[in-house]
Amino acid sequence: MDSLSDLDLLVYDFEVFAHDWLVVFKHVGDKRREWFWNEDAEALREWMREMSDSFFVSFNGSHYDQYIMKAIFAGCSPEQVKEVNDWIISGEQGWQHPYLERCYFRFNDVDLMKDTQQGTSLKSVEGHLGLSVEESEVDFTHEGRLTAAERADVLHYCMHDVDATEALLELRRGYLETKLTLGERAGLSPGRALYLTNAKLTAAVLGATRAEHDDERAYTVPANLLREWIPDEVFGFFANMADPSVPDEVLWKLKLAIDVGGCPVTLAFGGIHGALPRYREERRGGRLIINIDVSSYYPSLMICNGYTSRNMRSPSVFEGIYTERLAAKKAGDKATANGLKLVVNTTYGATLNKYNDLYDPLMARSVCVSGQLYLLELAEHLVHDIEGLTLIQLNTDGIMVSLDESSYGKFAEIYHEWERRTGFGLEEDQVQMVWEKDVNNYAIRMVDGHEKVKGGYLVRGPSTVGAFSINNNATAVADALKAYLLDGTPIDRSIDSCDDPAAFQLIAKAGGKYSRVYQLVDGEEVPMQKCNRVFATRDERLGRLYKVKKADGSVAKIESLPEHCLVSNGGMPDIADIDKDFYKRLALKRAADFEPEEGTMATAKAPDYTSMNVYQKLAIARHMFVEAGVKKSGINDYVGFDYFELDDIVPTQTRIFAEVGLVERTTKVMRRTVSGISLENGAINGVHEEPAKIVTEVINVDAPEEKISFELDWPSINPILNKDGKDTGNPLQRLGSEETYLRRYMKMLVLDLAEGDETDASIGGPRDAKTPAKSAVKSTTEVATADKGDPAPKKPAAKKTVKAKRGSAKPAEGADRAKTAAKLADPDGKATRLQVAALKKSIKTLKEEYPDNGQVAKAVAEIGVETENLKKEITKAECEKYINELGELKASIEKGE
Repeated sequence: MDSLSDLDLLVYDFEVFAHDWLVVFKHVGDKRREWFWNEDAEALREWMREMSDSFFVSFNGSHYDQYIMKAIFAGCSPEQVKEVNDWIISGEQGWQHPYLERCYFRFNDVDLMKDTQQGTSLKSVEGHLGLSVEESEVDFTHEGRLTAAERADVLHYCMHDVDATEALLELRRGYLETKLTLGERAGLSPGRALYLTNAKLTAAVLGATRAEHDDERAYTVPANLLREWIPDEVFGFFANMADPSVPDEVLWKLKLAIDVGGCPVTLAFGGIHGALPRYREERRGGRLIINIDVSSYYPSLMICNGYTSRNMRSPSVFEGIYTERLAAKKAGDKATANGLKLVVNTTYGATLNKYNDLYDPLMARSVCVSGQLYLLELAEHLVHDIEGLTLIQLNTDGIMVSLDESSYGKFAEIYHEWERRTGFGLEEDQVQMVWEKDVNNYAIRMVDGHEKVKGGYLVRGPSTVGAFSINNNATAVADALKAYLLDGTPIDRSIDSCDDPAAFQLIAKAGGKYSRVYQLVDGEEVPMQKCNRVFATRDERLGRLYKVKKADGSVAKIESLPEHCLVSNGGMPDIADIDKDFYKRLALKRAADFEPEEGTMATAKAPDYTSMNVYQKLAIARHMFVEAGVKKSGINDYVGFDYFELDDIVPTQTRIFAEVGLVERTTKVMRRTVSGISLENGAINGVHEEPAKIVTEVINVDAPEEKISFELDWPSINPILNKDGKDTGNPLQRLGSEETYLRRYMKMLVLDLAEGDETDASIGGPRDAKTPAKSAVKSTTEVATADKGDPAPKKPAAKKTVKAKRGSAKPAEGADRAKTAAKLADPDGKATRLQVAALKKSIKTLKEEYPDNGQVAKAVAEIGVETENLKKEITKAECEKYINELGELKASIEKGE
């Protein structure tokens, strides 16, 4: 079997400019470097032919560098190579460029960017590895030919990137060795094995053959599940899979929040998660803390329940690999065990990837849903039958509980019966102490002294599971927090005792949407790199770092940085230059996120919202929205303030409203002419016109007769202007812009969000630009107050009229709640708000991705005419048809049809 040490490995990287290109190679074995400029094109081609058996390691080579190489082999001039470069950078696929249509040159490209976490860049890797973070001083938009000095700078920069790629190669050597092991098993050449992603290599090992399936939603509940332990609402939630009126775009994002023995738990189509927030417990006084994890849960579900991809030759193939992996692990055969572990752990994700030969979405959905149901059944059973048991955590593959030592026998009896019935194996760990912020952030110490941490607050270094990533940001803070949570070590002591400058670094990167980065130094802008190593400093001359967006020149702070930034890209600064107080404050703030809120118990049950009236629910929803810390993503170009975009508000508001039992219904009331009638003689004494308006009702799902209405006059919104102060000119676009504008302000009104009357993206521009007039705001409320606990506010806010309706406001029972939900959804055929939202999103996505595509413009226009720009009532079937048609259009465009 080949190993990496048997292969001739070279690391390489390209730099491309308007009239020049450079490629640098470094031999991994003897560290020799070779490089070629554009005038050496023929020499490069000859040299590459001689090196045909070698393996060329890159970072993003499969998407970029290999196509630059192929452009050179296709005989492209430097200017044409730049065209290919720009084509790729603009988001196009290199192989689709006309210059490369008939270029059949192949070489062994090994791309280290594959199987990395999305957003990982070579520059950020350099920073996290402690290497110098360097960017060329020669701008890639440089239009002239490079001078000798500029070439020297570019060569130095390219060599540095090659060295960084080599460092990453050493870090990921085990990953590549595993690929070679699997490639041999699948009968693939080393070059092919190293080229494929983990998912595609897994499909090859399992002998998968692509097949089409159209039964993704045909899920069946397992027969060996004890349904009596699971709440009916859970089955009702997953029954949405069988409802064709719920489009995929909506269905797979749905979530259900429930309470299991006082622990808040969320079920979704991506898994189950639950944890007691801000909870701490130690094993003491006859009290046990036990964690039980299902061994290889998803692979076990595939084997025991027959959920393997139907695209495999036989289900026994996967089971055989699973069994062989366990045997190899027991025998100490690490190479085989690690290789087969990758196959076993990658199969589930590949089964849900439509571009993979294993793609069989019904099987993947069945694994995920059944996995949740089995664990929920076990958790509910334990909570019900064991007095005094506390459910601490419930996650994708395990349960953590605390219980009296005397109850352990009953606990073991229940979970062993579950094992026998399901065929799954549980691994039990005795826990000494646990402290969790939530299900994704916790610190645990086992009785045997083994420690486990999870979450962005605590985990540092290279990732050990899933796609590769590395995070060495402020390791001093993570270490101090861990010592505090597990040992009670004061934060100050840990930070003060750390004298390694690297432990205080913050790698700050501006993404591809930004054209440049600058720092304020003595109040002046100083250009910086797009990726920087930053430290907190007491030097008040040094300000924050800012990023400038390419599209519109808007400016935003780079997040999570100190007020005073010391940038040190070339190496580490002196420890005396670092402001440790900043890191102490950061660690203390994160520690506070683990502490129970004052006056509350970490084990408190979730509140019962069903007994609350609409005022109470809306007040709580507003508070929850503020507590959620939703950030304003909108940035005013001219005045420099932030504001809420609609996309900032909707996801969080929807989640909160679903949790507390509120629903929002928005309609447009058309303009009308109203006659005034004299109270004395009934004569018409005048005619006036009432403007069109947008009305939003906030409805109590548990008592739908309760509602609060908010109104905004539609005509008060002036035309949306571009930066030149001109009307956009397209009536359909203008109407959509106005509706979005009004919806944003309406949601701010409903949620009582503080934002100045003029705080918005369209103001502060040139003097001749018109700004929207201040909207007339009205709000009327209708609420039943009988038997609803606390009364509505004694004195309504100004501009509100209160109309009390008589009738019981008794909290709805389960059946009533279901009827209410059905009524609001209008089951007689009207498309639901979620469906319409999904259609709007489909239209928006297509227009943004293909703004110049005639087919898209035609399809969107036709939908606009047929639905009166989605103002006309449409049926569920019509809405689903439009969504499917847009999806098919998108697919055909992507295929190049």
